[in-house]
Amino acid sequence: MIIGLNSRARVWRMVNQPAADDDVGGAMITGSVAYDSVRMRWTPRALNFMLLEQGLETKEMMRVFIWPASLLVYERDELEITAPVNHPNFGERWRVVSANRTAIHPSDPRGFLHVTIERLERTRAQQ
Repeated sequence: MIIGLNSRARVWRMVNQPAADDDVGGAMITGSVAYDSVRMRWTPRALNFMLLEQGLETKEMMRVFIWPASLLVYERDELEITAPVNHPNFGERWRVVSANRTAIHPSDPRGFLHVTIERLERTRAQQ
């Protein structure tokens, strides 16, 4: 494992299924695993304390460095932490907000994907 990569995740690709509607006629969004056991490093983003002091809600966001840079990760994909099992966010899903490559060419083994993610909170049993 490359130094600094301290966790693994599963990347879910979210797609619309226009043929399969739910009970009230809305399109169902389903996901399939795009990549499994992806190596990465998670670091929390600093909160905006000015908004917190005013009593406004802020989203919990993280910065993620994914290796290798040749993986195709898009906005609206979801990351699910699969290792280590003692990770505080083990089993949770996070939605990709932005995905950028480093200046190093994707085929170079030193390249990373720099991804910003936010916590995904489900409001229904089905989605």
